[in-house]
Amino acid sequence: MINEKRAYDVAQATNILPKLMHYFSSSFKPCFEMPIKKNEVRTIIELYYHPGKPMKHYIDSVDMESGSFTYLADKLEKKGIIKRTPSKNDKRVNVLELTDKGKIVAKKLNNNFTLHISHLIKDLDDEDLKEMEEAIKSLEKVYEKLNLTNK
Repeated sequence: MINEKRAYDVAQATNILPKLMHYFSSSFKPCFEMPIKKNEVRTIIELYYHPGKPMKHYIDSVDMESGSFTYLADKLEKKGIIKRTPSKNDKRVNVLELTDKGKIVAKKLNNNFTLHISHLIKDLDDEDLKEMEEAIKSLEKVYEKLNLTNK
């Protein structure tokens, strides 16, 4: 039996997550030789860490509508950053992967974002950083328990 008060408190506490992500991502300006939009960055980074998943995975990960994401994928494909291939399990389903150029782009974006985050949290003391790291690890465990990593 679920403790409704605790569930409510957890639900309320999750309100900080979008605020924190907005704080980290809103001021991120990738230094790049080509124009790149936030949804493109999010998709490229997701592909960097989770390659070869069906398009539905990336649509959910970047929280976009199917049609909008298809348009974004078309643009990334035209830029030579991603490629679509039919799934080995179901030829009706396309999986996305980074091209060699896309892997270079993703690595640069990931490094830029890591430096950006490092800059934003540089004034936190060791205890704050430790607590933040532990909180993130706890959230990762919950994420895995909810089986969200397999979707």
